[in-house]
Amino acid sequence: PYNRNIGLKTRHTLADEAVWRAAHAFLGRAAAVAGGCTIVLSAIIPGVWSLPAALTAFALAVAAAALYARREHVKRRASEGKERA
Repeated sequence: PYNRNIGLKTRHTLADEAVWRAAHAFLGRAAAVAGGCTIVLSAIIPGVWSLPAALTAFALAVAAAALYARREHVKRRASEGKERA
């Protein structure tokens, strides 16, 4: 059910489908916020500089999603360990 060709591919998202889904849901929300920031920044920042600002916003969204995926993976592993004990 998850796509290995497109998406946020980290060792954490590829190891667990639940982490994959959670990270991509987070990334969708973060990308929407980055898009809103891009619209605002394009009105404020002149011409050529709006593209680097937009790319930075989306890069931050992807980085935040990767960190979120790691956190989810660690949290799920910890809860699995407690269930086994």
